Parts: sequence; structure tokens; C-alpha cells
Amino acid sequence: SYVYKLEDTDTGDILYTKPYKIIDVEGNKRWLYDTESTYSINQYVSELPANYVSVFKTSRIEKNTETEANFINHVYYFEIPMNDGEFCLGSVKGGVGCYLMYLDIGANAAKTQRTIISEHFTLKEEKMTYPVGVAFVSYSTSAIDDTDSVAMTIPKGFAGNTLTVSRSDNAITIKENNSTALTGNLVYLGDKITIEPSIQAKLKPKSSTTKDVRRVQYYDYNVNLEKVTKTIITDTYLNGTETPTRTIEQYSLEADGETWTAIAEEDRKVFQTKNGTAYDAAILANPTSLPLDGAMGSGGIGWVNPGSTVLLSFYYTMAEGVSATESLTLNMAIDTAILDGQYYSFNDYAFVITCTCGTITIKVLTIGTGTITINGTTVASAGQTIEVTTS
Repeated sequence: SYVYKLEDTDTGDILYTKPYKIIDVEGNKRWLYDTESTYSINQYVSELPANYVSVFKTSRIEKNTETEANFINHVYYFEIPMNDGEFCLGSVKGGVGCYLMYLDIGANAAKTQRTIISEHFTLKEEKMTYPVGVAFVSYSTSAIDDTDSVAMTIPKGFAGNTLTVSRSDNAITIKENNSTALTGNLVYLGDKITIEPSIQAKLKPKSSTTKDVRRVQYYDYNVNLEKVTKTIITDTYLNGTETPTRTIEQYSLEADGETWTAIAEEDRKVFQTKNGTAYDAAILANPTSLPLDGAMGSGGIGWVNPGSTVLLSFYYTMAEGVSATESLTLNMAIDTAILDGQYYSFNDYAFVITCTCGTITIKVLTIGTGTITINGTTVASAGQTIEVTTS
């Protein structure tokens, strides 16, 4: 760092600012004070540190004694050395006014330190025909639970055969002429019901929608602005289509380190780490011109195929007319093990699922490492069920 020589206007004492060096290769303000000399914990020292020499004297820009006609109506250029993050603006002693000529050289070329989170998941929505007819319930209750029901169709021409339906606890057996078979189609199977595999294979949804979702989250630390932004780019392939639809969200982290504020679409910027320039908004929004799964530096924007690693898989069932939405919050913490920038680690995943017009039952299939919650309930093991009811 540059060291400044100062004079205490009250005492006349001469002081020097304490020197430091930057250890962050990206230019971030992670300061390490000179440890080769012994200094007090004060901001200033009384002696010039070793090996420092004068490179600029402010007397060069003081009002001189020549006649005014010799220096007015001129522009003077000075290179004033300053430490990172500082600025200089002022009028000389005895002078009036202050003038600033601003030369913008790469002032907005952001140095960006980036943490990337890649997600790839599949959403499959199946609508079943809700059972209307005879319900087999426990003799101790008269309540009918849609998750505790099963329904099937009986095809034309079935007359003359014998259909036997029996229930033991939550296991349903359907027999046709005393053999475990099913001529018709099973059209509804509640989450609490188990049934013969040969029958379950004939489950016939009323309609089915599959969404293949690829998502990248950029957590960017702008070194110049000392600002953290979160950008979420999501590509959704509907029912196997080759061209996805793309949505983009961007948020700014507030000073409290917890609150994210949405950035208006016209103010969003996603910087390229290779050159510090922002992507063209129209190109960024087009998944064809800028594919999400392309390699970084070759036209893509950095999505990384997670391979076979599965953090969490679950499904939920609900009656027709009930709808649900899902969101995922990644709780981040600064990774103190990395000293060459401000990067983040993630090990806390919070899913929030909301529903309307009823209740949904969530069942966990597989679980990876980390702390995972669904609506505040910690996911402990595969097979765990969580119910969500309209609030």
C-alpha cells in the first residue's frame, strides 16, 4: 500500500499511515499489515516505515506565487497515487472552487468472483380419476380418505366373470376368477395403499405432464462494488421438447447479509468472468443463442451436469383440484478456507412446498448429505412422509 505522511494540525506531530499488503489475488480488500516491523495497534505510526520513498508531494498542486495570468485557463494533469478504494477531491488552501475531470477507464469492468450451483430435476404431474363408488374402510370409522383409496375400471364384456376385491390392513388384492389379475385399468391408487405389482403396472393416469428442469444459480461477488448478487437461470423442457423455455431472476444481498431484494429486469446484469463484460440481455434470455448446458467460455453460461449425485428425491400425491408450488432456498456461508476471493459453501437446503384447496402427502425416496428440510421438517430418512395442508 501507499503510505501517507500527515501533520496533526493541533500538535504539529508528523504521523504516517500503517502499511499493509493485499493477499487476495482478485484484488479484494483482504488486508494483511506489514509484519516485518513492529507496529502498535493504532492506525498511525510515528516513523516512516523502512524502504518507503516519496513519490508525490501535495505541494505540487498548491496555489503558487506566480501571477494569476500565468496559470489560469489551463488544465494540469497529475497522477496522484492512491490506495484501492480511496478517492481525492478538494480545493487547495487559499483557493476557491474545485474542478474534476473524470476519465472512465474500465471503471465498470467488474471483477467477479463466482460460486455456481447446478441443479437438474424432473417434475412429473399425473392426474388420476378420483374414485367414486364403493369405499372399503375400517369398520371403526366412516371417514373416506382419498389417499387411502383405490379405483379401477371394469371393461365391457366382463359379465360372467368373478371379480374379488379384498383388503388386509393397507394391502389390496384384486382377483379375477380366483387369479391375481386385472382385465381393466387401475385409474387411481392412494399413497397409503399397496397393491400387487402386476396390477400397479396398469395404473392409468387421466393426463400426464413431465418437466425436465435445468437450473444454474450464480452467486457473484463484485470486487469493485463490494456487492453480492444472486442470479437464477432456469431452462424447462416440457414433455421432451428440444427447445426449453427460460426464466431469469436476479437478487441483491442487502447489508444485513440475509435479505435478498429483487432486481428489476431492466437493471439485471450477468457478467462474463473471462472478460468482465455483461452478456447482451437479448442473447442471455434466448436459450438457443446461449445454451445453459454449454461449456463456459464457449457460448454456454456455466451449467454443470451433476451426474448421478442426488441430493433429494421425493414425490407427493394429491386429489384433483389441489395445486402445489415448490421453492428451494440455499443457505450460504462464506467459505473461510479459500483466501483468494469471497466464495461460498452450501450445506443447508430448505424446500418450501405450498398447496391450495386441500392436502398433499410428500414421501421421501432418496436423501443425500447435508441438512435438508421440507416446510421446516428435517428430512431424516427415505420413506419419511410429510403432510402439507392449505394454510
